[in-house]
Amino acid sequence: MVASIIDSTEGGEPEVRTWYLKGETYAWMVQEYKRKYDLTVSPSMFSYRRSARGWERRQRTRDDLIPWAIKDEHQWHSHLVMLRLEARRRRFGTETMRDRDVRELASFCEQLKADDAVIAYDPHTEAGFVLMPREPSDSDIVRQPTDPGQFQRRARD
Repeated sequence: MVASIIDSTEGGEPEVRTWYLKGETYAWMVQEYKRKYDLTVSPSMFSYRRSARGWERRQRTRDDLIPWAIKDEHQWHSHLVMLRLEARRRRFGTETMRDRDVRELASFCEQLKADDAVIAYDPHTEAGFVLMPREPSDSDIVRQPTDPGQFQRRARD
């Protein structure tokens, strides 16, 4: 079996496990590997190690960019994917994102701005996500839900 990058670095798996248990993000670990070992790695390397070793998953929290409970059939709608990318960009910057994702997100945000639009979600429609004209009450790129039941999110949303 070939040793992984994690196993071949100075601190190895114990170091990565310590970071994980301290609550460090995969994005932080990517930056730390670059700083400490001058190695460029992806967040999925750490995610795979967590999964392969059976380390308990951490609960993810989302910000106001995804305030809705998302139905399973809408989980991979392109607008939701863009919101996830934007949340990641705001939290960690573009350094840990794929170039293609950065380009697609920039194009999407430029289009929202040009159209003066926001993203809205209606779980009762087939499409789920739609672009709506911006209203004075819209303070970000999403329209906040008016139905209190739409705020009940699951951990993966």
